[in-house]
Amino acid sequence: MSLATNLQDVFTRIGTEFKAIRATEGLLASLTTTTKTSLVAAINEVNAKPTASGGAAINDTTPSTTTTYSGTKVESRVTAAVAGLVNSAPGTLDTLSELATALGSDPSFATTTATALGNRVRVDAAQGLTTAQQAQARSNIAAGTSNLAIGTTGGTAADAGALATSLAGKANTSHTHVGADIAAATESLTGAVELATTTEVATGTDTSRVITPAGLTAAMGASTTNFVTTFEAALV
Repeated sequence: MSLATNLQDVFTRIGTEFKAIRATEGLLASLTTTTKTSLVAAINEVNAKPTASGGAAINDTTPSTTTTYSGTKVESRVTAAVAGLVNSAPGTLDTLSELATALGSDPSFATTTATALGNRVRVDAAQGLTTAQQAQARSNIAAGTSNLAIGTTGGTAADAGALATSLAGKANTSHTHVGADIAAATESLTGAVELATTTEVATGTDTSRVITPAGLTAAMGASTTNFVTTFEAALV
């Protein structure tokens, strides 16, 4: 073959091989990188990013949909969020598990608590307690067996006896049957008094006892004549 033919075959082969290599590598214009002048420049641009895979750039200053926080920034924000949620709670109540345990793991804790409070005797408002609930309340505070109200006609003889026993249990030095929290009566103040004995009526010196008709009769005699006689004798 002539030299010209051989040269033509060589250039044809070189062109074919170059075309195949270019088809395998692709066009630089098809790169998604900013730099498209060469493969080396495009690779260097990729290496300058956070990862070799071309992930979002790190920006710890301004949040963005095209950037990401660094690991240190993410950790600090998570720590701050947890601290805000805990808000200085004690160590035994700073997790959801501990809070659930403290509430008895009761998903209806509010209802359970409201029901329990509704079964307590109130001092600030009227309640519609059942007979059984009223009896239980009285039993719990040792208040007898009936709805005895002092100053009314309610209650039974047994309740009155229980009340007298209760008062006697709180006696003072002036009146052995009067509670220490009940003041003695005077000429100007109402209160509790003790009945005078026959001797006290006859003596007539006690200022804190009450004279009954029976006591007066026993001291002065059972008839008007006896009273008059006694009175006249006292005047002599």
